[in-house]
Amino acid sequence: MKVDIDYLNKNIIVGFVILIAIIFLLFNSSQLHLDNSLKILLTFSLFIFAGLLLRRSNKFVSGQIGEKDVEIELKKLGEKYVCINGLETGHGNIDKIVLGPTGIWTLEVKSHKGSVTFENDSLIINGKIPEKDFLKQSYAEAKYLEDLIKSKLNLEIKVQPVLVFSDKFAKVRLGMRTCRGVYVVGINWLNKLLTETHVQSLDEDVILKIKDDLKFKGTVLI
Repeated sequence: MKVDIDYLNKNIIVGFVILIAIIFLLFNSSQLHLDNSLKILLTFSLFIFAGLLLRRSNKFVSGQIGEKDVEIELKKLGEKYVCINGLETGHGNIDKIVLGPTGIWTLEVKSHKGSVTFENDSLIINGKIPEKDFLKQSYAEAKYLEDLIKSKLNLEIKVQPVLVFSDKFAKVRLGMRTCRGVYVVGINWLNKLLTETHVQSLDEDVILKIKDDLKFKGTVLI
């Protein structure tokens, strides 16, 4: 479920106002019989806790903005493509699904900045292996949709996973090749990949059948 970013930002501001109010009461209320060292310790703990929450909120907001940026790019594809915004798998969420004449694509969107490379069968972001295996996640999402189409529509169609880095400062230099079966691209290369790489040719009737018969609950972007 998506959370409105403005609403989230307002909650962050309200949270910090409450934090300042609590700290003020700690040092100014005569009813709280605490020595100064304990007050300082409690204040420090509150700021650490608030910082952790802010970091988590910033990461969430960056992810939401990244998905919006990808949506803007997808809307440039034109009327031959159908883009679905989000599909729950029971184990997570497929960020975007693209149905078009070049095939079916699942998009996993990441908002990381910096250098993205592929070494020793692992994705490397800024010289480190990320906290989660994004390639495994992306591949599993595509296989889920592939199995869903086969079981519901009795169609054998390959679904191609794509890992998209939405931040304009992400330096993805992997070209148009797959890494463990997954394309890894920056947002500027996304539409080029979707329109010029043919996974499996689909006509308009098949595209509309998949969209209509599966009754996607996500928002249809195009």
